[in-house]
Amino acid sequence: MAVDPQLWLSREELVFFRMRQFHQERVKAFAAEKRLGEEPNGVLMLHLIPQETVERRIQLPAADLNKHAATLPGLGGSSLACCFNVDGLCFYQERKPAKSYSQLFRDGRIEAACADIYFRQYDVSVVRDAQCERAFFDFIPSYLKLCQALALNVPIWAFVALVGCDGARFRTNPHFPDFSPGGVDRSIAFLPELKIEGFDIEPQTSLRPLCDFLWQAGGIERSLNFDAEGKWRGRG
Repeated sequence: MAVDPQLWLSREELVFFRMRQFHQERVKAFAAEKRLGEEPNGVLMLHLIPQETVERRIQLPAADLNKHAATLPGLGGSSLACCFNVDGLCFYQERKPAKSYSQLFRDGRIEAACADIYFRQYDVSVVRDAQCERAFFDFIPSYLKLCQALALNVPIWAFVALVGCDGARFRTNPHFPDFSPGGVDRSIAFLPELKIEGFDIEPQTSLRPLCDFLWQAGGIERSLNFDAEGKWRGRG
């Protein structure tokens, strides 16, 4: 008989377990439903979860969600229309096939996804690494401002997954067809989580671990978009 892990976890471990479980279940459901078309060329999926939404029950007024979140950008910079649904406020692309969407839940958690994160070159699937990293730098600070407006507190946890990117590799030289020796080794790759402990962050510094995690999924130690001084130099 299986033992429910929630029976023996500490409170801190239980909070983290519930956040990670939410992330993984949502990603698996997304992968099964193919919401962004039959061949989206890889999907970057992000969940941002204020810790307090797991520690206590929160339900934000619909008027507050609509007032503060209507202009939230899509992951990857796309502009999205929005409407209410059962879960809260849904952001979507009206054109088909959709390449991006977001779901803001009634308690303040958000799910965002964008497609086409790899392209084909020399019969190799190549991750659009700079595009993914810019998506982190643009979307996460916008969400942190939303949390402030909704009176949600830090810490906020970022959970990232790559969906349908198995075999995709990273270009190690922006000028020549040099690729990482290995590729992403699974169809759903759950990256390590990141704890965000303040609202006033410098994106390219505070969010660098997410960029490094992304490259590590393809066998490279760190993001090559950062120079020796730690400055982000997007390689196109």
